[in-house]
Amino acid sequence: MGHRTDRREFLKIMGGAVIAPCALRTAAAFAPGYGSAFAMPPQELVLGPDQVPNQPVGVARGLHPGRVVWAHDPRATDWEGPGHGHWWEDGHTNQAAVDRMMSGVVQTVGGKANDRKAWDSLIKHFNQTHGNRSVGYRKGEKVAIKVNLVG
Repeated sequence: MGHRTDRREFLKIMGGAVIAPCALRTAAAFAPGYGSAFAMPPQELVLGPDQVPNQPVGVARGLHPGRVVWAHDPRATDWEGPGHGHWWEDGHTNQAAVDRMMSGVVQTVGGKANDRKAWDSLIKHFNQTHGNRSVGYRKGEKVAIKVNLVG
């Protein structure tokens, strides 16, 4: 007997046969609108200005305007990758390493040598710039932290 194809293999083979005609029709439909722009000589194209590197966008604000703090500790998680749960699950998090990173970030942004003083300076600055005098944290107030998880 000849080669036998299972269902998954059949779908892989047939998937391309089904999608190809649709893709060709779609490309043909868009070609008149886009084809002329791509066929223009470079000197006729209207391009935006070149971006200038390292030029701030907007106005820096905060206790230390423009300061960005980066924290990284490979020991913060023991996640091995796909197939081993998710990196954000408690079982993969080394809370002590995360606490150290958070402490370092707060102290750097707050410009103080310990967490309590750093939080106090950040909250006082926020309150002062939002019309609430230079008042520190009061029990019951809520503080939101925006974390940018890059990577």
